[in-house]
Amino acid sequence: MLSVKDTIQGEHLKTGDTVRGIIDAVNPASKGPSIVLSRTSTNFLVELFKMEVPEISGNIVIIKDVVREPGERTKIAVFSKDQSIDPVGACVGMKGTRVQTIVRELRGERIDIINWSADPRVYIARALTPADVDKIGINEEDKTAMVVVDDSQLSVAIGKKGQNVKLAMKLTGWDIDIISETRYSKIRQEKSLDDLFQEKVRDNARESAKGLPKEPAKGATTVVAKGATRAPARDPAEGSATTPGKESTKESELHEKQGSVGKFPGKEGGTKK
Repeated sequence: MLSVKDTIQGEHLKTGDTVRGIIDAVNPASKGPSIVLSRTSTNFLVELFKMEVPEISGNIVIIKDVVREPGERTKIAVFSKDQSIDPVGACVGMKGTRVQTIVRELRGERIDIINWSADPRVYIARALTPADVDKIGINEEDKTAMVVVDDSQLSVAIGKKGQNVKLAMKLTGWDIDIISETRYSKIRQEKSLDDLFQEKVRDNARESAKGLPKEPAKGATTVVAKGATRAPARDPAEGSATTPGKESTKESELHEKQGSVGKFPGKEGGTKK
């Protein structure tokens, strides 16, 4: 049994017509099981490729992902186990004979065949075929992507009623946002102006901070008695503080008491003049 909802949009079948379909379900009934056929199922498309492409039936070329809007458009990602075999070329066939046979069976349904890739950027760009992609930015955590295309390619990338981008999102499993090159340039310009403004704010804050008085370290206090001067640096070699060209106060007092210049106590072999 082939119901109307399981037929391709736009096709008109008559009783006695020979058509291909895939068994979608088997429903038991009192008069015997009822076999339900489908021409809109994704599996039906896969089986058609297996029939037309020996490399797929031979398990050399693998169908990785398939998404379909019956009667409208299909996107299929393929991968080859043998590097010497082009998976897309194998599916298309000589002068497109293989894929054209499938297109005729599906009443003119458009089919985009792409090379599968583990790199999400490459895979997303290919999934948006026939549009040409200029730039792609991705967020792997959220599985979101922003795609930049030339202004002339924007409508192609989105597709009629958003069909192309919707199928690309289903095929890759990523949420894709498409913008034109003009809008992208405007966003970059606005972002640059905002960055310049923020940098100016930071510069002004640094300039203002230079004029602020420095606060003493917490828990540290310096007290200087009136009339006292800061002691000169102590010379580690001599063990005493000295001022070049001048005698210390204690030395002068000792000289006055001794009445003459002689050996300085504790300094063997040295004299002060």
